[in-house]
Order: sequence, then C-alpha cells, then structure tokens
Amino acid sequence: MSEETKVFEGVDREFRDIMTDASANPGVVEACTKERLEQLTVMSNSIKRCEKSLNEYLEGKKKSFPRFYFLSNQSLLTILSNGTNPPKVCEFIGDCFDGLNTLIFLPPAPGEEIARVSSGMQSKDGENVYFSQNFVCEGAVENWCT
Repeated sequence: MSEETKVFEGVDREFRDIMTDASANPGVVEACTKERLEQLTVMSNSIKRCEKSLNEYLEGKKKSFPRFYFLSNQSLLTILSNGTNPPKVCEFIGDCFDGLNTLIFLPPAPGEEIARVSSGMQSKDGENVYFSQNFVCEGAVENWCT
C-alpha cells in the first residue's frame, strides 16, 4: 500500500494546488478557461487505482478474519490503523462479536501509554467474564481478535 499512498499524496497535493489557484483567481470564466481536463482526468484515474488497491487490501483483511465483513470499510480502516492500540480497536469489537461490548484491560505496563493486556471481556449487558489467564493483544489485529 505504500506505493498507492505516494500516488494518493501526489494527487492530493496537485488538487490542492489547483484549488489554491482557483481561490486566488475566483473568476469563473478565468478558472474554467484553463486547460485542466487532461490533468483532472489523470488525477481521477489515479484515485480510482488507489481505491481499487485499497478495496483489495481490505478484502484480504476480511478474508483473514471473516468477522470484519460485519464492519463498514471506514470502521475497518479505523481498526487497522489503530491495530497497535487495543482499547481503540475495542470500540468496534461489538460490531464483530454479537453480545460483546469490550475487553477489560489491565493498566498499561510502566513506561507504556497503551494498555495491551486483557484480563477479561464485558458483555453488552455489562456482565464481566474474566479469562483464566491474561491475554496480551499484540501483533496484527486480525490475529489477536481471533
């Protein structure tokens, strides 16, 4: 996805330049007479390729953890971008597992800002069920959610 990120950032920068130019010269006739059709077409095609790659990436994640199919792409992107922050991921865990609200985390280890060790889970009704041994949420989120 790093190549697609670079392409997207380039298109974003180019589009911002066009909008800055349009803002500096707000006349409609002047803005519309500049030859931008080819530039905008290339940008649109680049964005479509990025979107296709992103959808393929998300589909791969859904195949590796089928419960991700219950989530919107936006929610899945939020989960994947916060995969190293288990409490943030747990905001969506109820969408993947019926009846589950969140995991119960122990306080973060000294020197750490994020809690990664779970001692149990909490239902949507507020019932707590504790694990027989603590569980460390580390690695790819689709692996530790399994």
